[in-house]
Amino acid sequence: MKTLILSLLALGLTTTLLAQNDMAMLNENSTLPDSKITIAKNNQYLIANNQTVKHIKILQEKVASFKVKDLDIYDSEKTFTYDVTFSEGKNKVITCYDRDGNILSSIENYYNTRLPYGVASKLIKQYPGWAFTKTSCTIEYNLENVSTLYKVHLKKDGKVKTLRITI
Repeated sequence: MKTLILSLLALGLTTTLLAQNDMAMLNENSTLPDSKITIAKNNQYLIANNQTVKHIKILQEKVASFKVKDLDIYDSEKTFTYDVTFSEGKNKVITCYDRDGNILSSIENYYNTRLPYGVASKLIKQYPGWAFTKTSCTIEYNLENVSTLYKVHLKKDGKVKTLRITI
């Protein structure tokens, strides 16, 4: 009985150690998957849209890793731009790509999203007792700048206020 328990314990520890060695193994000649390389191509877009809200970040990573060359209408001979719409529920991103897959501009609309901590804490201090009923976020990106507009609906005692906050 003792040997059976010790054997099972040794077997359990050995498989765990082997799995960790396989996961940690990476050599200098390893290549990254194509999606990672494409994200690096549109890294400026991701850096400019520095978001902390998880569902926004996930959708922006999909936009950044999108491959224009996989479109049925793609033509490498012509200098077209490609407008691609991404949607997830009510959230929507319309992105313009050049023929090389670089993001030229983007308009993003997100609904019922969490406000950044700094914005939310200022609103709570400015409007004590008011409840956030709806929030939306619009992000406009182009190669020169990024503008972010939050639209917040506040409610208290039957009164409703709508605030627009530009970051």
